[in-house]
Amino acid sequence: MDTTDGYKVSGRGELHYYRYYENMRRMKDMLGVSKPQVIMKKDENGQLVEPVERVIITLPEKHSGTVINKLNIRRAQKCKVCLQKTTMLN
Repeated sequence: MDTTDGYKVSGRGELHYYRYYENMRRMKDMLGVSKPQVIMKKDENGQLVEPVERVIITLPEKHSGTVINKLNIRRAQKCKVCLQKTTMLN
């Protein structure tokens, strides 16, 4: 941060960031928000690496294309895709 009149907020993603922002907004605090940045870590060899998380998603097949596209934007790697036949009760 370039100035001392602010806070640096860390979280695990957009949802944490958004929830914090909404809580501050509801408390009527004035807020200036900058673009989120990835917190890089050093591995055991001293190389900078991005954080990685493993995700398991269960959803109807008709939504899978949208979810896969959003994950691809974040450079996700698909390890396994399983399609399950399900019946929906009305």
